Amino acid sequence: MKKLITSIFILINLGCNSIDCNKLSFIEFTETEKIIGLNGNPYSGKCKFLYKNGQVNSSRQYLKGKYHGIWTFYYKNGNIETEGQYNKGKKTGDWKYYYESGKIKQLSYYKDGKGVGLWQKFDKNGDLYWGKRFN
Repeated sequence: MKKLITSIFILINLGCNSIDCNKLSFIEFTETEKIIGLNGNPYSGKCKFLYKNGQVNSSRQYLKGKYHGIWTFYYKNGNIETEGQYNKGKKTGDWKYYYESGKIKQLSYYKDGKGVGLWQKFDKNGDLYWGKRFN
């Protein structure tokens, strides 16, 4: 059931307008600015990277060349590795990291690209072993 739900999510999230991320390249790459483009123009839309077996490795979104929207990374077994969101190039909101088994590994929160709130790390059994509050 979990794989079915994941498969449906992938199809809905990627949509038919998704392209191969390998077609994109950096137009500008500095410490403060990363602009991704297609054919030399800032890219807006979705893209995906695939494993050699054809399964989705990651799905990403861009707006005018900046990281924007939901980003999801997958393990080869199809389980989610990392999921989070960007807003005009900066991490925002909840970012979740998982073990290959599907259990939560880390919970992080961002605002305007900076870590905020309570961050937590869990061991493979699901037990909390680290926590830190960011201002």
